[in-house]
Amino acid sequence: MGDKSSLAALGFRPSALGMALGLDAADLDTRLRALGATLGPPWNEDYRLAAQAAWLCL
Repeated sequence: MGDKSSLAALGFRPSALGMALGLDAADLDTRLRALGATLGPPWNEDYRLAAQAAWLCL
């Protein structure tokens, strides 16, 4: 195998989204739960983290 991918990996802290939007942890959690309720199951932590990462990219 040994081939290197051209994809870059980037990490983020979940709290970074709240800071970027000027929201405290409780407000951010409320908004993410509302998003999950709208989208429906499954809405576990993996989905919440992916939504946060996508939101940061916007």
